[in-house]
Amino acid sequence: MPKDSELLLLSANRFFAEGVHLDHKQRRVIDHQLVWTPPATTGLAEGEHQPPAPASTSFDLTGALTRLLESSGWQGLPVVLVLPANELIFRKLYFPFSDARKISKALPFELESELVEDFAQLEYTHHLQPEGEGTQVLAALVPQVLLESAGEVFFEHDLHLRSIDHAAVALHLMRPLTEGESGFLGYVGPEEAFVVVIREGKLTNIVHFAHGMGKLLQTHGDTLSTLPQFLGGLANHGNEASAALDAAGLSGADEFQQELAWLAAQFTRTFRLQGLVAESEIRFHGVFSPFLKWDGLAVRLRKLPLPEADDFLQSVPDSPGAPSEPSDEAEDALDLLFEEEFDEAPDAPGKSPETLAELKQQAKTRDQETPDEADDFPSDAETLPMLAEAGLPPESGTPSLKALEGRKAWGITGDLHTLASLLQDAHPLRLFTQTLPWRRFLKRHRWGLAMTALLLVAVVSIFGYRLHNAKTLLQQEIAQSEQQVRAQLKQVLGSPSATTIPGQLQELRTFIEKRHQQIEVSQSFLQRDYRMLDFLKRFSGLLEQEPGSGVYRIDRLEYGEARFSISGLINSYDRLQLLKTRLKALPEFTDKRVVESNRKSPNGIVFRISIDL
Repeated sequence: MPKDSELLLLSANRFFAEGVHLDHKQRRVIDHQLVWTPPATTGLAEGEHQPPAPASTSFDLTGALTRLLESSGWQGLPVVLVLPANELIFRKLYFPFSDARKISKALPFELESELVEDFAQLEYTHHLQPEGEGTQVLAALVPQVLLESAGEVFFEHDLHLRSIDHAAVALHLMRPLTEGESGFLGYVGPEEAFVVVIREGKLTNIVHFAHGMGKLLQTHGDTLSTLPQFLGGLANHGNEASAALDAAGLSGADEFQQELAWLAAQFTRTFRLQGLVAESEIRFHGVFSPFLKWDGLAVRLRKLPLPEADDFLQSVPDSPGAPSEPSDEAEDALDLLFEEEFDEAPDAPGKSPETLAELKQQAKTRDQETPDEADDFPSDAETLPMLAEAGLPPESGTPSLKALEGRKAWGITGDLHTLASLLQDAHPLRLFTQTLPWRRFLKRHRWGLAMTALLLVAVVSIFGYRLHNAKTLLQQEIAQSEQQVRAQLKQVLGSPSATTIPGQLQELRTFIEKRHQQIEVSQSFLQRDYRMLDFLKRFSGLLEQEPGSGVYRIDRLEYGEARFSISGLINSYDRLQLLKTRLKALPEFTDKRVVESNRKSPNGIVFRISIDL
């Protein structure tokens, strides 16, 4: 049975569906599943920029989640679903007033005028941010069909959907910049790429880009190598002295470089359009983030092969089934470092580190001071390595390739799973949640609810009193009816063998069935045709011997459909003629041809009479 601390973090897009089974209290990954979507045929040639399908094309969320859940067998777990930013709609509106009620009433009309899509088919959530004398409204919209299909899939697989989140919003919540700073969060994954614009610690805009790397990976599907092997092969591309590219099963590395170079230009353009300044903090996330760097002027594609590619490939197992060391530890350690780096709890000793050297030194000191903490975890938990070995991100905000050692998740779940439990907490831009504000409702309407409860108690009491009286009367009527039935059954059956009414009724039923069978037999005898018996009776009257008639014997009698014949012995011709005359007088033989033959014998006259019918 799943524990209360277990959680499923799922993401689905047009190229694959991915899930991570977490124990968020012990900060460990229990299971990871990835299912690629079968590729659709396209008419684009290789090497061309291949963006995902347009928004008008239906995103088969049901099929993606169904394939993932059927392959994993997860049941009875709470689920947090993260939807890609390119499948959702994000809008930023400004109102010259700050009245929240007026904004809530006007917002649907403003959104409907802003959107090309059918607003009636969308669900939206919004967040208000004061800006000068007015209010800036951030609105996230999602098609209703996605919410409904997700709920149906999880219901069919016995999973409890806790919440649905926007990928970009979730990344901002889980991977924030330094508190109060302005800057950009960039995400570069195989499914999508986007930029989260942050001003003074607040999310102000989301810009997403359509690239073709997901399409390139989708063509390989289940034959694709593991993520570390793929990244190591791509990072070592161009190294003639290494065959790691072929070992990783990677093809089309030049196309990946073209896509990443195109994304670097899009990131640079977006940063400048969204108010880039020298003090802006820039961080990149996603499996392709180590291939990009911010040099202070633009985002550029790092030259391949990467300097750390050889060291990274040495830690990658040769076969997909071999255990990786460490397994998600580097990423978990990095997540823990980020969480503790920005933790401003009053009990945190000392000054927070500001440089990479100070971060590493603090990690070594913490590891030396708490050597026995690993004993508190179960034997199957993944222990965290030293933070100095985790591949810490450089000051530019681009994580090192070493930070992805042992990572299994290709998509956004790999950047969120260490803090996934925080996604269960409510936030304004959540697309869907199952938690209801019942406490607030009870507090606001406590007097009305109290009066309603008293009224319900009175109504239920009256109803119960009437029901009790009706039940008592009904029991009395049943007892009287039972006595009458027993008396009547005793009159019919006499002394029944059964003592209960159902048994006596069964005896009565058996008696009635037997009597009915007897009546049917009697009626069948009455309805039978006794023509032959009647004929034999009349014929016997003809053969009765008169006193003194002498010998009169019948040897053979045949009565068929075509002929009647009789043969025997008679004492005189007169008696024979009399018998012949009497036969002609019978109704059956009237007007029929009668043939007579006889011969004399010592015992009398042997005769035979035939009548053709």
